Amino acid sequence: MKGRLARAPFAVVPALLLLGGMEGLARLAPAPSPSSLVHADGGDRAILLEGNPYLGWELKPGSRVEAGGALVTVNQQRFRGPDRPKKTRARALALGDSSIYGFGVADSIVFTGQLEDRSPVDFVNGGVPGYSSFQALNLLALRGLDLDPDLLIVGTLWSDNNFDSFVDRELLLGSDGVNLRYVLSARSGLLNWLEYLALYQRSSSRFGKVGWMTQTTPAGPRRVPIQDYAANLARFCEIMAERKGGVLFLMLPNREDLSPTVSAPPWTPYREVMRQTATACGAPLLDLPALFSASGASPSQMFMDEMHPNINGHTLIAQQLQALLTSLSWPARPITVHAPAAPVEVADTFEGQAEKWFGGARKSGNSPSGSGGAGPSPGPHPPGPSPSAPAPSHTQPPPGPPPHPTTGPTPPAPL
Repeated sequence: MKGRLARAPFAVVPALLLLGGMEGLARLAPAPSPSSLVHADGGDRAILLEGNPYLGWELKPGSRVEAGGALVTVNQQRFRGPDRPKKTRARALALGDSSIYGFGVADSIVFTGQLEDRSPVDFVNGGVPGYSSFQALNLLALRGLDLDPDLLIVGTLWSDNNFDSFVDRELLLGSDGVNLRYVLSARSGLLNWLEYLALYQRSSSRFGKVGWMTQTTPAGPRRVPIQDYAANLARFCEIMAERKGGVLFLMLPNREDLSPTVSAPPWTPYREVMRQTATACGAPLLDLPALFSASGASPSQMFMDEMHPNINGHTLIAQQLQALLTSLSWPARPITVHAPAAPVEVADTFEGQAEKWFGGARKSGNSPSGSGGAGPSPGPHPPGPSPSAPAPSHTQPPPGPPPHPTTGPTPPAPL
Protein backbone atom coordinates (compact mmCIF):
# COMPACT_ATOMS: atom_id res chain seq x y z
CA MET A 1 0.00 0.00 0.00
CA LYS A 2 2.80 2.37 0.93
CA GLY A 3 4.53 1.54 -2.34
CA ARG A 4 1.43 2.47 -4.34
CA LEU A 5 1.15 5.80 -2.55
CA ALA A 6 4.80 6.48 -3.17
CA ARG A 7 4.38 5.86 -6.90
CA ALA A 8 1.21 7.96 -7.21
CA PRO A 9 2.99 11.31 -7.80
CA PHE A 10 4.92 9.74 -10.69
CA ALA A 11 1.59 8.85 -12.36
CA VAL A 12 -0.12 12.17 -11.63
CA VAL A 13 2.67 14.43 -12.83
CA PRO A 14 2.75 13.06 -16.42
CA ALA A 15 -1.05 13.25 -16.59
CA LEU A 16 -0.98 16.89 -15.50
CA LEU A 17 1.76 17.68 -18.00
CA LEU A 18 -0.28 16.00 -20.75
CA LEU A 19 -3.40 17.97 -19.85
CA GLY A 20 -1.38 21.17 -19.67
CA GLY A 21 0.07 20.51 -23.12
CA MET A 22 -3.39 19.80 -24.55
CA GLU A 23 -4.75 23.00 -22.96
CA GLY A 24 -1.90 24.98 -24.50
CA LEU A 25 -2.58 23.55 -27.95
CA ALA A 26 -6.33 24.20 -27.54
CA ARG A 27 -5.62 27.84 -26.80
CA LEU A 28 -3.27 28.17 -29.75
CA ALA A 29 -5.97 26.68 -32.01
CA PRO A 30 -9.28 27.74 -30.40
CA ALA A 31 -12.40 25.71 -31.01
CA PRO A 32 -14.96 27.15 -33.43
CA SER A 33 -17.87 28.93 -31.81
CA PRO A 34 -20.84 26.65 -31.12
CA SER A 35 -22.86 29.24 -33.01
CA SER A 36 -21.20 28.00 -36.21
CA LEU A 37 -23.27 24.82 -35.92
CA VAL A 38 -26.46 26.76 -36.66
CA HIS A 39 -26.52 28.77 -39.86
CA ALA A 40 -28.61 31.89 -40.39
CA ASP A 41 -30.53 31.95 -43.65
CA GLY A 42 -33.26 33.94 -45.30
CA GLY A 43 -31.63 36.93 -46.98
CA ASP A 44 -31.99 40.52 -45.88
CA ARG A 45 -34.82 39.84 -43.44
CA ALA A 46 -32.59 37.50 -41.41
CA ILE A 47 -29.62 39.86 -41.02
CA LEU A 48 -30.39 40.31 -37.36
CA LEU A 49 -30.08 36.57 -36.70
CA GLU A 50 -27.14 34.32 -35.91
CA GLY A 51 -27.43 30.70 -34.90
CA ASN A 52 -26.83 29.57 -31.33
CA PRO A 53 -27.32 25.98 -30.09
CA TYR A 54 -28.43 27.20 -26.68
CA LEU A 55 -30.85 29.79 -28.03
CA GLY A 56 -31.73 28.59 -31.54
CA TRP A 57 -31.03 32.08 -32.84
CA GLU A 58 -29.87 35.39 -31.41
CA LEU A 59 -29.45 39.00 -32.43
CA LYS A 60 -26.43 39.98 -34.49
CA PRO A 61 -24.51 43.08 -33.30
CA GLY A 62 -24.65 46.15 -35.50
CA SER A 63 -27.09 48.71 -36.86
CA ARG A 64 -29.56 48.20 -39.67
CA VAL A 65 -32.80 49.56 -41.07
CA GLU A 66 -35.81 47.30 -40.58
CA ALA A 67 -39.33 47.35 -41.97
CA GLY A 68 -40.82 50.83 -42.28
CA GLY A 69 -37.41 52.51 -42.08
CA ALA A 70 -36.91 51.86 -38.36
CA LEU A 71 -33.29 52.12 -37.24
CA VAL A 72 -32.33 49.20 -35.01
CA THR A 73 -29.11 49.03 -33.00
CA VAL A 74 -27.88 45.78 -31.45
CA ASN A 75 -24.97 46.15 -29.03
CA GLN A 76 -21.95 43.89 -28.62
CA GLN A 77 -23.74 42.07 -25.79
CA ARG A 78 -26.44 41.18 -28.34
CA PHE A 79 -29.18 43.23 -26.72
CA ARG A 80 -31.10 45.91 -28.56
CA GLY A 81 -29.87 49.39 -27.70
CA PRO A 82 -26.59 50.90 -26.50
CA ASP A 83 -23.73 48.95 -24.94
CA ARG A 84 -24.19 48.33 -21.25
CA PRO A 85 -21.17 49.03 -19.04
CA LYS A 86 -20.94 47.99 -15.42
CA LYS A 87 -24.13 48.90 -13.58
CA THR A 88 -24.11 52.31 -11.85
CA ARG A 89 -27.85 52.69 -11.26
CA ALA A 90 -31.00 50.60 -11.05
CA ARG A 91 -31.42 48.25 -13.99
CA ALA A 92 -34.41 46.44 -15.49
CA LEU A 93 -34.13 43.74 -18.15
CA ALA A 94 -37.11 43.08 -20.44
CA LEU A 95 -37.40 39.58 -21.92
CA GLY A 96 -39.75 38.34 -24.61
CA ASP A 97 -40.36 38.10 -28.34
CA SER A 98 -40.73 40.65 -31.15
CA SER A 99 -43.39 42.64 -29.31
CA ILE A 100 -40.83 43.29 -26.55
CA TYR A 101 -38.00 43.73 -29.07
CA GLY A 102 -40.08 46.37 -30.84
CA PHE A 103 -40.36 45.02 -34.35
CA GLY A 104 -40.89 47.82 -36.86
CA VAL A 105 -40.15 50.74 -34.52
CA ALA A 106 -36.92 52.67 -33.94
CA ASP A 107 -34.68 52.36 -30.90
CA SER A 108 -36.05 55.56 -29.38
CA ILE A 109 -39.66 54.47 -29.90
CA VAL A 110 -39.65 50.97 -28.39
CA PHE A 111 -41.07 51.17 -24.86
CA THR A 112 -37.75 50.37 -23.16
CA GLY A 113 -36.09 53.24 -25.03
CA GLN A 114 -38.86 55.65 -24.05
CA LEU A 115 -38.62 54.61 -20.40
CA GLU A 116 -34.84 55.00 -20.29
CA ASP A 117 -35.08 58.47 -21.82
CA ARG A 118 -37.46 59.66 -19.14
CA SER A 119 -36.07 58.03 -15.98
CA PRO A 120 -32.73 57.50 -14.17
CA VAL A 121 -32.89 53.73 -14.76
CA ASP A 122 -31.33 51.36 -17.29
CA PHE A 123 -34.08 49.61 -19.24
CA VAL A 124 -32.29 46.88 -21.20
CA ASN A 125 -34.23 45.37 -24.08
CA GLY A 126 -33.67 41.60 -24.13
CA GLY A 127 -36.47 40.88 -26.57
CA VAL A 128 -35.68 38.72 -29.61
CA PRO A 129 -38.11 37.98 -32.46
CA GLY A 130 -39.64 34.53 -32.05
CA TYR A 131 -38.37 33.90 -28.51
CA SER A 132 -40.28 31.63 -26.15
CA SER A 133 -39.96 31.42 -22.37
CA PHE A 134 -37.41 28.61 -22.82
CA GLN A 135 -35.22 30.83 -24.97
CA ALA A 136 -35.66 33.79 -22.64
CA LEU A 137 -34.53 31.67 -19.68
CA ASN A 138 -31.49 30.53 -21.62
CA LEU A 139 -30.68 34.10 -22.63
CA LEU A 140 -30.96 35.14 -18.99
CA ALA A 141 -28.52 32.40 -17.98
CA LEU A 142 -26.22 32.98 -20.95
CA ARG A 143 -25.67 36.71 -20.53
CA GLY A 144 -28.67 38.44 -18.94
CA LEU A 145 -27.62 37.83 -15.33
CA ASP A 146 -24.19 39.27 -16.13
CA LEU A 147 -25.96 42.64 -16.38
CA ASP A 148 -27.02 42.28 -12.72
CA PRO A 149 -30.67 43.29 -13.26
CA ASP A 150 -32.69 44.43 -10.25
CA LEU A 151 -35.93 43.71 -12.07
CA LEU A 152 -36.99 41.34 -14.84
CA ILE A 153 -39.85 42.44 -17.06
CA VAL A 154 -41.16 39.16 -18.48
CA GLY A 155 -43.32 39.39 -21.59
CA THR A 156 -43.11 35.91 -23.11
CA LEU A 157 -46.42 34.74 -24.56
CA TRP A 158 -46.97 34.66 -28.32
CA SER A 159 -44.17 32.26 -29.22
CA ASP A 160 -45.00 29.97 -26.30
CA ASN A 161 -48.63 29.51 -27.25
CA ASN A 162 -47.94 28.95 -30.95
CA PHE A 163 -49.21 25.83 -32.65
CA ASP A 164 -46.11 24.75 -34.51
CA SER A 165 -44.10 21.88 -35.96
CA PHE A 166 -41.65 21.61 -33.06
CA VAL A 167 -41.53 21.79 -29.27
CA ASP A 168 -38.88 24.00 -27.69
CA ARG A 169 -38.02 21.59 -24.91
CA GLU A 170 -36.98 18.97 -27.47
CA LEU A 171 -34.72 21.31 -29.44
CA LEU A 172 -32.95 23.58 -26.98
CA LEU A 173 -30.32 22.85 -24.39
CA GLY A 174 -31.78 23.90 -21.06
CA SER A 175 -30.66 26.85 -18.97
CA ASP A 176 -28.89 24.44 -16.61
CA GLY A 177 -26.78 23.35 -19.57
CA VAL A 178 -25.99 26.97 -20.34
CA ASN A 179 -24.84 27.54 -16.78
CA LEU A 180 -22.72 24.37 -16.86
CA ARG A 181 -21.08 25.48 -20.08
CA TYR A 182 -19.90 28.73 -18.55
CA VAL A 183 -18.76 27.17 -15.29
CA LEU A 184 -16.63 24.60 -17.10
CA SER A 185 -15.43 26.18 -20.30
CA ALA A 186 -15.21 29.94 -19.81
CA ARG A 187 -11.47 29.81 -19.13
CA SER A 188 -10.50 26.51 -20.73
CA GLY A 189 -9.61 26.07 -24.38
CA LEU A 190 -9.67 22.28 -23.98
CA LEU A 191 -13.18 22.27 -22.54
CA ASN A 192 -14.31 24.62 -25.30
CA TRP A 193 -13.15 21.99 -27.81
CA LEU A 194 -14.94 19.21 -25.90
CA GLU A 195 -18.12 21.28 -25.85
CA TYR A 196 -17.92 21.95 -29.58
CA LEU A 197 -17.32 18.29 -30.41
CA ALA A 198 -20.20 17.18 -28.18
CA LEU A 199 -22.54 19.66 -29.87
CA TYR A 200 -21.27 18.64 -33.31
CA GLN A 201 -22.30 15.05 -32.63
CA ARG A 202 -25.86 16.26 -32.10
CA SER A 203 -25.92 18.71 -35.01
CA SER A 204 -27.35 16.36 -37.63
CA SER A 205 -30.57 15.81 -35.71
CA ARG A 206 -30.90 18.93 -33.59
CA PHE A 207 -29.27 21.88 -35.29
CA GLY A 208 -29.39 23.16 -38.84
CA LYS A 209 -30.56 26.48 -40.26
CA VAL A 210 -32.28 29.50 -38.84
CA GLY A 211 -34.17 31.57 -41.36
CA TRP A 212 -37.50 33.00 -42.41
CA MET A 213 -40.45 31.17 -43.86
CA THR A 214 -44.11 31.72 -44.60
CA GLN A 215 -46.80 29.40 -43.31
CA THR A 216 -50.35 30.54 -42.76
CA THR A 217 -52.10 27.45 -41.45
CA PRO A 218 -51.39 26.72 -37.76
CA ALA A 219 -50.77 23.04 -37.10
CA GLY A 220 -49.05 20.76 -34.62
CA PRO A 221 -48.53 21.07 -30.87
CA ARG A 222 -47.92 24.17 -28.83
CA ARG A 223 -44.29 25.29 -29.02
CA VAL A 224 -44.26 25.36 -25.22
CA PRO A 225 -46.93 23.13 -23.62
CA ILE A 226 -48.82 24.99 -20.97
CA GLN A 227 -47.26 23.18 -17.99
CA ASP A 228 -43.79 23.92 -19.35
CA TYR A 229 -44.86 27.52 -19.70
CA ALA A 230 -46.03 27.59 -16.09
CA ALA A 231 -42.75 26.03 -14.92
CA ASN A 232 -40.70 28.54 -16.92
CA LEU A 233 -42.56 31.56 -15.51
CA ALA A 234 -42.08 30.14 -12.02
CA ARG A 235 -38.38 29.73 -12.77
CA PHE A 236 -38.03 33.45 -13.48
CA CYS A 237 -39.37 34.08 -9.99
CA GLU A 238 -37.05 31.49 -8.45
CA ILE A 239 -33.99 33.03 -10.09
CA MET A 240 -34.79 36.56 -8.99
CA ALA A 241 -35.86 35.48 -5.49
CA GLU A 242 -32.40 33.94 -5.05
CA ARG A 243 -30.89 37.28 -6.08
CA LYS A 244 -33.21 39.37 -3.87
CA GLY A 245 -34.59 40.95 -7.03
CA GLY A 246 -37.98 41.31 -8.64
CA VAL A 247 -40.10 40.18 -11.56
CA LEU A 248 -42.82 42.16 -13.30
CA PHE A 249 -45.04 40.24 -15.71
CA LEU A 250 -46.11 42.07 -18.85
CA MET A 251 -49.22 40.55 -20.40
CA LEU A 252 -49.02 41.30 -24.13
CA PRO A 253 -51.95 42.62 -26.19
CA ASN A 254 -52.99 42.09 -29.81
CA ARG A 255 -55.60 43.38 -32.22
CA GLU A 256 -58.20 40.91 -30.96
CA ASP A 257 -58.24 42.74 -27.61
CA LEU A 258 -59.44 45.93 -29.33
CA SER A 259 -61.85 44.30 -31.74
CA PRO A 260 -62.92 40.91 -30.31
CA THR A 261 -64.30 38.27 -32.66
CA VAL A 262 -64.31 35.32 -30.24
CA SER A 263 -65.02 35.00 -26.54
CA ALA A 264 -62.09 32.71 -25.67
CA PRO A 265 -59.19 32.72 -28.15
CA PRO A 266 -56.45 30.05 -27.90
CA TRP A 267 -54.06 32.26 -25.95
CA THR A 268 -56.54 32.66 -23.06
CA PRO A 269 -55.13 29.81 -20.90
CA TYR A 270 -51.57 31.11 -21.31
CA ARG A 271 -52.61 34.54 -20.11
CA GLU A 272 -54.27 32.87 -17.14
CA VAL A 273 -51.01 31.04 -16.34
CA MET A 274 -49.18 34.38 -16.27
CA ARG A 275 -51.85 35.95 -14.08
CA GLN A 276 -51.83 33.10 -11.56
CA THR A 277 -48.03 32.89 -11.55
CA ALA A 278 -47.77 36.58 -10.75
CA THR A 279 -50.05 36.03 -7.76
CA ALA A 280 -48.12 32.93 -6.65
CA CYS A 281 -44.79 34.81 -6.82
CA GLY A 282 -46.05 38.03 -5.30
CA ALA A 283 -45.06 39.79 -8.53
CA PRO A 284 -46.80 42.80 -10.09
CA LEU A 285 -48.55 42.27 -13.42
CA LEU A 286 -49.38 44.87 -16.06
CA ASP A 287 -52.55 43.86 -17.89
CA LEU A 288 -51.95 45.45 -21.29
CA PRO A 289 -54.95 43.82 -23.01
CA ALA A 290 -57.26 45.59 -20.56
CA LEU A 291 -55.35 48.88 -20.82
CA PHE A 292 -55.28 48.81 -24.63
CA SER A 293 -59.00 48.07 -24.67
CA ALA A 294 -59.70 50.91 -22.23
CA SER A 295 -57.78 53.36 -24.43
CA GLY A 296 -60.68 53.45 -26.89
CA ALA A 297 -58.26 53.21 -29.82
CA SER A 298 -58.88 51.10 -32.87
CA PRO A 299 -56.57 48.18 -33.77
CA SER A 300 -54.95 50.12 -36.63
CA GLN A 301 -54.18 53.00 -34.27
CA MET A 302 -52.18 50.78 -31.90
CA PHE A 303 -50.80 47.90 -34.00
CA MET A 304 -48.91 47.64 -37.28
CA ASP A 305 -50.15 44.08 -37.80
CA GLU A 306 -51.76 41.36 -35.70
CA MET A 307 -49.69 41.81 -32.55
CA HIS A 308 -46.79 44.24 -33.02
CA PRO A 309 -47.46 47.63 -31.36
CA ASN A 310 -46.73 50.76 -33.39
CA ILE A 311 -45.50 54.08 -31.99
CA ASN A 312 -48.80 54.68 -30.19
CA GLY A 313 -48.80 51.18 -28.75
CA HIS A 314 -45.25 51.45 -27.43
CA THR A 315 -45.99 54.89 -25.98
CA LEU A 316 -48.98 53.49 -24.10
CA ILE A 317 -46.88 50.56 -22.82
CA ALA A 318 -44.16 52.95 -21.61
CA GLN A 319 -46.67 55.22 -19.90
CA GLN A 320 -48.52 52.45 -18.12
CA LEU A 321 -45.36 50.64 -17.09
CA GLN A 322 -43.88 53.84 -15.69
CA ALA A 323 -47.13 54.54 -13.82
CA LEU A 324 -47.08 51.06 -12.27
CA LEU A 325 -43.42 51.30 -11.25
CA THR A 326 -44.03 54.75 -9.78
CA SER A 327 -46.97 53.43 -7.76
CA LEU A 328 -44.64 50.74 -6.39
CA SER A 329 -41.96 53.39 -5.58
CA TRP A 330 -39.43 51.52 -7.70
CA PRO A 331 -36.46 51.79 -7.79
CA ALA A 332 -36.34 53.62 -4.45
CA ARG A 333 -38.20 50.67 -2.92
CA PRO A 334 -37.01 47.32 -4.31
CA ILE A 335 -39.48 44.96 -5.91
CA THR A 336 -38.97 41.45 -4.57
CA VAL A 337 -40.62 38.12 -5.32
CA HIS A 338 -40.65 34.68 -3.77
CA ALA A 339 -40.40 31.29 -5.41
CA PRO A 340 -43.83 29.68 -5.75
CA ALA A 341 -44.38 26.38 -3.98
CA ALA A 342 -45.09 24.78 -7.37
CA PRO A 343 -45.92 25.90 -10.91
CA VAL A 344 -49.57 26.82 -11.32
CA GLU A 345 -51.86 24.40 -13.12
CA VAL A 346 -54.19 25.60 -15.86
CA ALA A 347 -55.92 23.32 -18.36
CA ASP A 348 -55.30 23.91 -22.05
CA THR A 349 -58.33 22.73 -23.97
CA PHE A 350 -56.80 23.99 -27.22
CA GLU A 351 -53.75 21.69 -27.25
CA GLY A 352 -53.92 19.46 -30.29
CA GLN A 353 -56.87 21.40 -31.68
CA ALA A 354 -55.06 23.77 -34.06
CA GLU A 355 -56.62 22.49 -37.26
CA LYS A 356 -60.07 22.26 -35.72
CA TRP A 357 -59.85 25.75 -34.25
CA PHE A 358 -58.30 27.60 -37.16
CA GLY A 359 -60.06 25.57 -39.82
CA GLY A 360 -63.62 25.63 -38.56
CA ALA A 361 -63.45 28.96 -36.76
CA ARG A 362 -61.94 30.81 -39.71
CA LYS A 363 -64.39 29.30 -42.18
CA SER A 364 -67.26 30.54 -40.07
CA GLY A 365 -65.68 33.94 -39.59
CA ASN A 366 -65.25 33.48 -35.86
CA SER A 367 -61.47 33.63 -35.71
CA PRO A 368 -59.20 36.65 -36.06
CA SER A 369 -57.32 36.94 -39.33
CA GLY A 370 -53.62 36.19 -39.24
CA SER A 371 -51.92 34.27 -36.47
CA GLY A 372 -52.74 36.63 -33.64
CA GLY A 373 -50.04 34.86 -31.72
CA ALA A 374 -51.77 31.49 -31.73
CA GLY A 375 -50.23 29.89 -34.76
CA PRO A 376 -47.27 30.12 -37.10
CA SER A 377 -46.92 32.76 -39.77
CA PRO A 378 -43.92 34.34 -41.51
CA GLY A 379 -40.93 34.70 -39.22
CA PRO A 380 -37.65 33.28 -37.92
CA HIS A 381 -37.70 29.54 -37.38
CA PRO A 382 -35.31 27.30 -35.48
CA PRO A 383 -33.47 24.32 -36.85
CA GLY A 384 -35.82 21.44 -37.48
CA PRO A 385 -35.10 17.75 -37.94
CA SER A 386 -35.21 18.16 -41.71
CA PRO A 387 -34.64 21.16 -43.99
CA SER A 388 -37.76 20.09 -45.86
CA ALA A 389 -39.88 20.53 -42.76
CA PRO A 390 -38.77 23.79 -41.14
CA ALA A 391 -40.50 24.99 -38.02
CA PRO A 392 -41.88 28.53 -38.25
CA SER A 393 -42.47 31.11 -35.57
CA HIS A 394 -45.22 33.67 -35.23
CA THR A 395 -43.02 36.72 -35.53
CA GLN A 396 -42.63 38.20 -38.94
CA PRO A 397 -42.03 41.24 -41.04
CA PRO A 398 -45.55 42.08 -42.19
CA PRO A 399 -46.23 41.78 -45.92
CA GLY A 400 -45.10 45.15 -47.21
CA PRO A 401 -44.24 48.21 -45.11
CA PRO A 402 -46.19 48.60 -41.86
CA PRO A 403 -48.49 51.60 -41.41
CA HIS A 404 -46.68 54.89 -41.03
CA PRO A 405 -45.84 55.25 -37.31
CA THR A 406 -47.62 58.56 -36.96
CA THR A 407 -51.03 57.24 -38.02
CA GLY A 408 -53.69 57.09 -35.33
CA PRO A 409 -54.29 59.31 -32.33
CA THR A 410 -51.74 61.75 -31.01
CA PRO A 411 -49.49 59.88 -28.55
CA PRO A 412 -50.30 60.72 -24.92
CA ALA A 413 -47.94 63.13 -23.19
CA PRO A 414 -45.15 61.54 -21.14
CA LEU A 415 -45.85 61.04 -17.46
